[in-house]
Order: sequence, then C-alpha cells, then structure tokens
Amino acid sequence: MKLLASIFLFIGLSGCNQINRVNLIIHHAKIYSCDSSFHIYEAVAVNNGKIVAVGSNQEILNRYQADSAINLQGMTMAPGFIDAHAHFMGYGKSLFEVNLWGCTSMSELVNRVATFKQLNPNLPWIIGRGWDQNIFTHKEDPTNEELNRLFPDIPVFLTRVDGHAALVNEKALQIAGVYDLLSAQKMVSTMSLGGEIVIVNHQITGLLIDGATSLVQNKIPLPSHSDQVKFLLAAQKKCLGVGLVALHDAGLKKSDIEVFRELKKTRELNMDFHVMMDGTDQETLTQYGMNPIDENGLKVHSVKLYADGALGSRGALLKHEYADRHQYYGIRVTSLDSIKKIAAWCYQNKIQLCTHAIGDSANSDVLKIYDELLKGQNPFRWRIEHAQVVDPSDYSYFQKNKIIPSVQPTHATSDYSWVYKRLGAYENRGYAYRSLWNLNGFLALGSDFPVENINPLLGFYAAISRKNIEGQPTSGYFPNQSLTRKQALLGMTRYAAYAMQMEDSIGTIQPGKVAHFTVLNENIMEVPVEKIPSIYVKYTFIRGNIAYIK
Repeated sequence: MKLLASIFLFIGLSGCNQINRVNLIIHHAKIYSCDSSFHIYEAVAVNNGKIVAVGSNQEILNRYQADSAINLQGMTMAPGFIDAHAHFMGYGKSLFEVNLWGCTSMSELVNRVATFKQLNPNLPWIIGRGWDQNIFTHKEDPTNEELNRLFPDIPVFLTRVDGHAALVNEKALQIAGVYDLLSAQKMVSTMSLGGEIVIVNHQITGLLIDGATSLVQNKIPLPSHSDQVKFLLAAQKKCLGVGLVALHDAGLKKSDIEVFRELKKTRELNMDFHVMMDGTDQETLTQYGMNPIDENGLKVHSVKLYADGALGSRGALLKHEYADRHQYYGIRVTSLDSIKKIAAWCYQNKIQLCTHAIGDSANSDVLKIYDELLKGQNPFRWRIEHAQVVDPSDYSYFQKNKIIPSVQPTHATSDYSWVYKRLGAYENRGYAYRSLWNLNGFLALGSDFPVENINPLLGFYAAISRKNIEGQPTSGYFPNQSLTRKQALLGMTRYAAYAMQMEDSIGTIQPGKVAHFTVLNENIMEVPVEKIPSIYVKYTFIRGNIAYIK
C-alpha cells in the first residue's frame, strides 16, 4: 500500500534547547485544534497516549525527540470525530441482519429477505432493518401479504429505517398474541401502547408503529453474550474506518452496558463511549443511577427517554394535524407524567437527561418540563435529542436553560423530499440548525446511525450544504439553516465532547488531552463543497496509536 505520509524513526536534533523524549511526533500537518480560539498548528507531540505539546514544526521538532514520527506532508488533522447520537450496539447487530436500506419497492424488500433466508436457513427469526416507504416507487405503506406467503412458519420482524416502526408477518403476530389483544368486534388502530397497530379494512396489515412494535420485539430471543461481543467489535471496526473515536450510544439496558464495560476493561473496545441508560428499564436505572460509571473512557450517567416517535412513520407529535392525515397528530410514546417523574429523579440525582423529541408538540412539552426543574441553569447538561421540528415560540426555553440541541444534519437531507407532505405550511419549523445554533452558540452533531450512514463527513457535508450525496436538492434544503464549516467541525468534536461531559479529555487538540486524532486525505475546511463526500480518512489515532490506516 502506497502511503501518502512517511513514517520514520526520529533521532532528534542537536541544539541548546532541552530535548524531551516522547512516544510520537506528528508534523508538517494542518492541525485544527478546535480549541476556544480555533488555533491551527503544524505539529503535535504525544506521550503515553496524551498530548504533550502543539505548535509549529520548528517548535515541536526542536524541543522533542520521538520513538516514531509521522510526516503528514500537509494533510489535514482534526480532533478525533465524535458522534453525538448513535446506536452503536444496534448498528453492530444490523451488520448481521437483513439489510433493507435503499429498497425502492415491496418486491425488492421481499427478495432481500428471501435471499437472506437462503443464506441463513436455520435462524429461529428473520430480523432486518432499513426499509423506508417514502423511497418506494409508489410511496405505499408496506403490508405483510408476501411475507405471509413466503414465510408461513418462521417469524419475520423488519424494522423501519428510523427504528420507530416494524413490518411483521402473520407468524410473528401469532407468537406475540396480537389477535388475542384485538377481538374481531373491537379492532381499532390506535392502542394505549404509545403506538399503533395499523389496521386497514378490518385487517391487521403487519405494520406496527412505535410502542406497538414491542409486542413482537419482546418475543425475539435476546442475543447471547458472544453475539453482543461480536456486534460491538464489528461496529468499532467500521467506526474507526470513518474517523470516529468516540460516540454517544442512545439508550441501552444493563446487560448491554456490562458488555461495553467488559470490553473496555480488556481494551478490545478502544473508542470512548457515553452510554445513555434506557429510561424505561427500572433495573438499569437502579443499577447505574446510584452507581454511575466513569472509567476507561466509558461514561454511564445519563438517561434516554422518548417523548414521541418519528416523522417518517407519522409518530412525531405535532401541534397541528398531519398534512397528509386528517385529524391525526402523532404518538405520545411516554406520558407527560412519566417524563416529569423521571426528570425529577434525574435532577435530584444529578443525572443528565437526554429526551428524544421530534415533533413541535413533543419538543414544547419536554422543554416546559425541563424549564420547571432547571429554572435557568443546566448543571447536568440536559439535552433534546433531534429537536427536529420546533415551534419558534419555544426557542426561548433552549436559550434560558442552556439546553443542548443534539441534532443529525443528514436527517434534513434524507427527509427533504417528503417533509412537506407531513408538515405542510409548518415545514419551515423543521431541521432549523442555524436557528438552534444561534440560541446558545453551539450544537452537538451526530448521525443517529444506523438510521443514517455512519460516516461523519457526510454529516459535515449535509450541515454546510443542506444537500444529500446526490446533490439534492440542488439549491439546498432551506439553505438559510446551513452551518458554517467551522460550526460543523466544532459540532462533531468540541461540542459533541461537551454534550457527553467528556470535554476535559477529548474533543480538542490541546496539551493534557487524550491523543485522539482523525487525519483526512484533503482539507474539508477549504476544498469545494461538492468534493467533501469523496474525502476519506487516512489515519485514525486512538490514544496516540494508529487504530486505522488507509
């Protein structure tokens, strides 16, 4: 493999200045520190996994002698990228399931499931993820007729791209006892589940929305410990390849958290993690609420709640009816009383609260609950996850309480083609990242993978261009809501670290910080915008060691 950078043993230079020995020097680079002054350096010295010094080539090379040195020959280096909202365990699991991303029809979806079944004939369940009816040729909601015909004896559970809906076959419905819940005389579509069992012409279609998915999902056998390890290590390999050194995993139970902890102790997991506790699981809250984890680059001291569902599956809770569904406002996944109760518990125990809120009604409700407790201060860094559709009349709650909006720029460019159908005249309330940034001068940026691609450079591109990788929409989606390149880079480094309460150790390139770096083959801060999606990661450094090289 031809390397663009040369790696060699650095002997040191003579001179009257004192020479200090370190493990690594990286020099002749363009290093964006992302510190408070946004300094740009040429070289950095690293020892024992920590940054010792930054400065010009001359300053670092004259003062330090290294076991090894890397000449980046002008390449761009930034703090290691951080994803502020992802599903790491879920992504790793999805790598071993039916891949339904990009399906443009039900027939394509069914064919992929059939192919997967042929390759994996002995699985007790067929599990898949990634379908999106909004990109189907006819935009139709899926039904389970073909799945019933092809798979009469094996249960099938296929999650929508956003994770807030699932298509299941008749066998799965029978195993879950759904027909026992709905008598033939009282078939209704909306359940008191924080979700919906979709029924058309008195027939269950197999489409389950939000809370209703748990009826079937709870019947799926839990993965074994070895499977969980396999998922995490597979996910890490993919993440390192796109320059990710740390992330926030948005909502896990105790059993998953313990596997993270085990693999961090054995150093099989080298990335850093901020894991949110599943706010619906009392065992998890009891375990870590009183005994938080902050060790080996693993932090567990926050709670994830869901206020509503997703816009694509019409689960987002809106103030006004859906433009494409009369007198329908979405789904309240968690009751207000429950949110209030858990929020008060988090505040009392000094725990960070991270609440999923997509629709403007859900955002308004959560912001008001936060306001009642925070009273103008946010010492525990409470967040709104997604903040996707926000009524401008509620902006003041973000500003008053310094609430962190944790947003995903690629959502805007993935969703733009159908958002008007859902929101109509209120479309301009959606994905307003510049407006949210202006409230407190920061955002935490993520991807929500596996909902979106794991590559943070695609999020950077979406944030500044408001376009997808096909260059659509050509004029940018509400381009007045774009971020600057500086804002986007800070959102995926410094402010993502702040949102995960780890800014003392990661997120910037400064002496004393952990030596997490991402090196790119070209400069995302200077190249033409349309070139950014083709830029790739050359090196990923974890604690001063090369964890990935291309």
